[in-house]
Amino acid sequence: MQYLPWRISRKIQSYSYESLSVVVIQLTNDANVDNTLNEAQRKINAVRSKLPTDVKEPSLSKFSLSDLPIISLGITSIFPHRSFTT
Repeated sequence: MQYLPWRISRKIQSYSYESLSVVVIQLTNDANVDNTLNEAQRKINAVRSKLPTDVKEPSLSKFSLSDLPIISLGITSIFPHRSFTT
């Protein structure tokens, strides 16, 4: 089995639990996320027939820290709602 090129991955971690396995691949800043995701899907599809027939379909997702808010803010006030928002 061929692996993803090391130059695109900064870190690869795997976690296995009862009935669940998770593989996390942290990419380098210059990696093309969409191409890497497509390549990973292609490799999963290539080995899918070797998995037990009763397993759920493997899924891929991407997550970026830039998807998170920079700041979360909560405000309380003694003023009425209308005067506080204008």
